[in-house]
Amino acid sequence: MAARLDNKVLKIQKFSLEEGTFKTFLNLEATLPQGQFESNFFAVISLLNAYPQAIEYYLFLAWIDAVEKLDAGTDYYAQKMRVASILGGSTLDKVIESLEKQNLSQLLPPVYRSKLLFDATDPNLWLRLIRAYSKAGQCKEALAVIQEGGAVLPKYNAPLLQTQASCYVEQNRLQEALDIYLKILEIRPKVWSTYFNLAAVYERLKQRKEAIQYYKQTLATNPPPEVRDGVQFKLLELQKEPIKR
Repeated sequence: MAARLDNKVLKIQKFSLEEGTFKTFLNLEATLPQGQFESNFFAVISLLNAYPQAIEYYLFLAWIDAVEKLDAGTDYYAQKMRVASILGGSTLDKVIESLEKQNLSQLLPPVYRSKLLFDATDPNLWLRLIRAYSKAGQCKEALAVIQEGGAVLPKYNAPLLQTQASCYVEQNRLQEALDIYLKILEIRPKVWSTYFNLAAVYERLKQRKEAIQYYKQTLATNPPPEVRDGVQFKLLELQKEPIKR
């Protein structure tokens, strides 16, 4: 293979594969635009798995993942070129960094999944996988990974808890979101967004008294001007009617 990850940082000098594998991918390229995604994906996955530590594994798997997720009307070759533009002369970490900067987080879960096969006890890998799903708007997958990696993931990591709570809100699982936001409050009691998120969930739960309380605490923790204006408007709306006790 052109490059492997044997506890070393290596750069790809040129993009190459063993001849048989390379020919398979040439055939794959010819058939994927015709919509034959699934059959071709499984035809090459065994070849990819034969080289689990090769950088090419991650790049090709990311490319296939991108093709499978093409929306109607998206140009296949344009998407391929976006992925190809980040490959030349890069280490795996540089590829990942570039994908994140180009807002292509939907390409990263296969990368992290593959790396977890070799180091399932690395909490950072689990966190990066969750972040990738979250940035791609895949809350169902993010929550599944949080549960799957529960034994390894930190229990009181504020960004992780924030992701979990946001996904619960996205799925309208408001009581579960509230429980998580209350945990975040214990960790970050001086951050305005902690109170704002609690207030917003209480408001959606029709608990006006609690919503007003936390919106007021949001103002007391010095939020940005645009947030302050929005919170003040919310308070005016919530205080129009008497609070039932």
